Amino acid sequence: MVDWYHATEHLYTAGHVVHGKGIAEATRWVKAMEKPLYQGQTWEVSHHITGLAQEHPTLVEKLQTEVAPKLTCARKITRLAASAFV
Repeated sequence: MVDWYHATEHLYTAGHVVHGKGIAEATRWVKAMEKPLYQGQTWEVSHHITGLAQEHPTLVEKLQTEVAPKLTCARKITRLAASAFV
């Protein structure tokens, strides 16, 4: 299972891939994604990461290898948790 620390770490990975490590824009992007992530809206976070990939096509491979597998795992966990309450 992915805890909050590791989930936000994955967001920082995506932000750093696109904007660069230590760049304020990366931090702003992560902060904007924390609320939907906390609310279990991983589809929204996924949508934004897809948007980043479309805006930066040269980074698609890096996003796919460094971020997508972890996000897929987070989406599966969210679906499992949601189904437990049905």
